[in-house]
Amino acid sequence: MKKHLAILYVSVTILLIFSCGSDSTPNFKPIYDKSLSSSDRIIAENAFAVFCDKCQPLMSKYSNDIESIQVEKGFDRGPDGCLDYRCREYGWDKQIYIKIKIKNDPSKIPGSIKARGHFLHFYLGGPKNSGYTVGKFPELCGARKTNNDYDVYVPEPKLALIK
Repeated sequence: MKKHLAILYVSVTILLIFSCGSDSTPNFKPIYDKSLSSSDRIIAENAFAVFCDKCQPLMSKYSNDIESIQVEKGFDRGPDGCLDYRCREYGWDKQIYIKIKIKNDPSKIPGSIKARGHFLHFYLGGPKNSGYTVGKFPELCGARKTNNDYDVYVPEPKLALIK
């Protein structure tokens, strides 16, 4: 019985994952790292669904310009403390890493953004100060760089599920 419920939960979660945004139907399927444990996989799938909803217009209006998406585990806070600055700066205990490859010939992303062929890196973390960081082209997620820092932090309470 528990096994069937787990399969049903994962199936429902996967259906939610592929409905990123409302402006278009995405033409991609994220590839989840095989090294994710079953519990980390569920966390990653749910975090990705939140990310799809929040990172706009990339995950809706511009989704046809995505070539691939990889979802991996970032870090868990270890007994020796933090090795990643996001762990230290935001107090994250766990992190999910998403790498998105933009097509070489995007048709929806404005040419002024110059994202063609780039890999975009996103780090989602929580449960404390939950949110995500955007490196290159934060405008694709509706964010703006406010200073000379490389990453832009976007708070998102729903990512507190990353724990």
